[in-house]
Amino acid sequence: MTLSVGAALFQVIVPGNQAAADPLGLWQTIPAGTSFAASEPQGMVWRAELPADPMAATQALQAQAFYQRRLRQALVTAPQTLRENLNDLRAGGPAFGTEMAGTGGPLGVLQLALQHAGDESADAVLEELGARAAVEVFQQFIAQVERMVGQLALVESAAAGRRLGVTRVGWTGRVDTWWGAGTSAVDIAQHNQLLAAALASRQNWLHYFSVVTSAVLRISVVLGLGPFSPLAIWTAWSYLQEVLSFIRSQK
Repeated sequence: MTLSVGAALFQVIVPGNQAAADPLGLWQTIPAGTSFAASEPQGMVWRAELPADPMAATQALQAQAFYQRRLRQALVTAPQTLRENLNDLRAGGPAFGTEMAGTGGPLGVLQLALQHAGDESADAVLEELGARAAVEVFQQFIAQVERMVGQLALVESAAAGRRLGVTRVGWTGRVDTWWGAGTSAVDIAQHNQLLAAALASRQNWLHYFSVVTSAVLRISVVLGLGPFSPLAIWTAWSYLQEVLSFIRSQK
């Protein structure tokens, strides 16, 4: 689920006919189709339509930055928390006394995975959990990350139908910015905030990719599942999504 940040609309336009949802829940992803010429590979366009009111726009951008920081910190601590949860689960101990404990949440995901570990390949189990759909999302996200790393990116800000600025981030790290007509100091500041948010999201996607991949492997070993089995992928992806959803719900 994408986090609501006031009247602002934060979007990532992804080349191709499919787009995996932002795992951090901060951007709406939109497939761009395949109309681009093969000789001119295009990267993702990170775009925000900001409120016309400068104060509301600033608040929306600040909310984006706030949750970027919180979610980045959650990704830093998630691997250790997962190790502890898995060790407790395997030991059968009651060490689920965290603020996220309950019948659902990340701990509920691990409990379900343990319950079905013995029949991980059963179609009925995979269908019930939505494991095959999780595998598809996982694969789409991997392809999206590969595309993000290999292609340039554009960051575009707009407010009240007026383009504020466009920044091109090249493969070598070169950054070029074009400003709209009549751009003010406030517009420039807001565009630069959006640029920082887009670059932070790129880094956080790479971090999420690393965390979810290592989580799949760890879960496979601890629960005795096959390497990158649908159940292991579903468990890792769902566990992390529950963790991030909890972080987004905290004000």
